[in-house]
Formats: sequence, structure tokens, C-alpha cells
Amino acid sequence: MKKAIEILTSRRFLLILTAIGITATYCIFPSPFYLVLPLYISLFVGMLTSKASRYSFLIGGLNSILYTITYISFGTYMQAFYAFFFSCLMQIATFFTWSKRAYKDSTVFRRMTKKMYLGIGVGFALCYAAAIFVLTLLGSKFIYLDTFTSLLSILVTVMHLCSFREAPFVHAASSLIGLSLSVALVAEDPSRWPFLISGIYGAICVWRSIFAIWKLYKEQQAAASSKETAAV
Repeated sequence: MKKAIEILTSRRFLLILTAIGITATYCIFPSPFYLVLPLYISLFVGMLTSKASRYSFLIGGLNSILYTITYISFGTYMQAFYAFFFSCLMQIATFFTWSKRAYKDSTVFRRMTKKMYLGIGVGFALCYAAAIFVLTLLGSKFIYLDTFTSLLSILVTVMHLCSFREAPFVHAASSLIGLSLSVALVAEDPSRWPFLISGIYGAICVWRSIFAIWKLYKEQQAAASSKETAAV
């Protein structure tokens, strides 16, 4: 029984199960293949994310170019803007930043300060209000949900770039809210079912990354403490 549970919850099994779900729903509700192509690449990105691997940012950044095309076709312009100008460029930058401070396949993590929390809260509120105004003029779909999801994703990207240990918690919240947008898209067009299935898989990978990052952070703190003790 324990062996069966380990298999069912393994990264490889979840990847295969999601790939089957994406393929099945794509066959039932066909759409241009280029729209779902990035979902298959995201399967491997998700697996690397769940391990807190810095290589997830390199592959994910390049895959964001494909997502940009997809979001434009969906009419969710804020997500398209995020995918190209932030997700693509910032994820690749994060890969190189993490590589400079490499720790195993990941990086050395930092802790946020109270001033950072306050600054992020105020900045997020101002950006949200400005984005709503602009997107209303552009006639974007799902304005409030699209904007909130995209801005939260931008925040997650910046937090990952800075190697903050708190990043996976915001990322987890972003992934759950992103699922709400996926549900809304499916209600409008059933051919978007593959994106909802991919989103569920991605959310699971992000939640697993919380444990991976905090485990690495504790290892790093213990190692730093040991060095300080040895120096004394």
C-alpha cells in the first residue's frame, strides 16, 4: 500500500497523468496545436520547479515566448504582456542569478524584511489600479482576474530573482488564483480544458516546491551556523 501511494504521488506519475489529460482533452476539443504546445514543455518545467531547480527558470523563460502567442489569441493581454516582458526575460535572468549563488541544483536563499513586505503591498496596490485603468481602455477580457493573476505572477518572478525563501508561498497563491482564470476560460471555450489540467499540475508542483525550498533553506542555515561555530 505504501509503495502504491509513493508511485501515485511521484513526480513522474503526475507528469504522465497530466500529459494524458492534456492530450485527451485536446483530442476531444481540438484547437490549433501551437496553443497547447507550451503546456507539454511546462510539464518538465513543473517537475524542475517542484525540486527548486534553477534550470526550471531557463526552460520556463524560453517557453514563455510560446505562451505569449497563446495569451494574445485568448484576449488576455495582461498575461501576454507578463509572459513576454517579465516571465521570459526575468526567468532567464533568475537562472543566471541563481547560478552565481548556486547551491546543489538550486541557490542560496534569503529572508525578506518587514520594510520589504510593506513596500511590496503598497506597490502592488498602485500597479493594480493603474493596470485596471489601462486594460479597461483596451477592452481586455476578465480584466480584474487577469490583472490580479498577472501582477501576482510578476511579483513571484521578482521574488524568485532575489532568491527570497517566501517566494514559493506567493507562487502557490498565484497558481491557485490562476486556476480561477483557467476555469473562466474553460466556461467560455471548452477547448481550453488542457490549460486547466496543466494549471492543476503546475499548482501541485509549486506547492511541492515550498517544502523543497524550505528544506534547502534550513540546510543552508545549518551549514552557515556550523561555519560560524567552527570559526569561533
